[in-house]
Amino acid sequence: MAETRKPSRERADRKATSSRSGSGSGSKSSAKAGSSKRPAERTASKRGDGARPAKGAAARRAAEKRRRQRTLLYSLVTVLVLGALAAFVVVANKKDAAPSDDDFKKQQAGLASARQAAGCTAIEEFPNAGGKHIADDVQPTNWNSNPPTSGDHLVNPLPGDFYQTEQDERNLLHSLEHGYVAVQYKNVSPDQIAKLRELQSEHTGQKFIVMPYSGLPKDGVAFSAWQHLQTCSKLDVNLAKSFIDNYMIGAGKNRSVAPEPFAQ
Repeated sequence: MAETRKPSRERADRKATSSRSGSGSGSKSSAKAGSSKRPAERTASKRGDGARPAKGAAARRAAEKRRRQRTLLYSLVTVLVLGALAAFVVVANKKDAAPSDDDFKKQQAGLASARQAAGCTAIEEFPNAGGKHIADDVQPTNWNSNPPTSGDHLVNPLPGDFYQTEQDERNLLHSLEHGYVAVQYKNVSPDQIAKLRELQSEHTGQKFIVMPYSGLPKDGVAFSAWQHLQTCSKLDVNLAKSFIDNYMIGAGKNRSVAPEPFAQ
């Protein structure tokens, strides 16, 4: 009986030993597997940490490049706009600038035959006689031309219009001070009055006045502006337009010397 039990005990001992050996090798394998993964994970982690700053720097460089491009574009557009504006101002000033004295003399020379046919004087320039405001019951004593082209006058200017009756010269003179041109007439034909009415309608809303004036030295028409005067025995529309273009503020080339050109 004792002999038959021994083999069973030996087999049990071998199984236990084998089981311990197996579990030990399994633990070692697991440990090795675990330890083998950690360096790889650390390597991957290191690679990821290095890529992020690189990508951030590249993004910043790209953003900075776009910002410089936008700044350059805005600067270019600004330069173009300012250049166009400057060119416009130069052209506008050139268009509205008064002709030189030589050009003006040539212009007037070209109108010599028209002046002769209409019995006109050359355009005269008078010294500035001043421009004080006076009361309604005061008559100026410093006028130096007829009709007056400078000197003391009333407080209220005369609005631009076609007047069928005489107006106060003292009001009209205030308008000349503001850059108006006036055409005054005396004993002219109805057809000439009609032409004057048409001329005034072409300048509606501008600094232009037409009216009769019995105080003219002789029959005919007189073109007046501040310090400037031209008289004619009869109306020549082209001469009238030339005077308007040269001396009325806001019409064509401007030689006006009116002291208050921006006043209404």
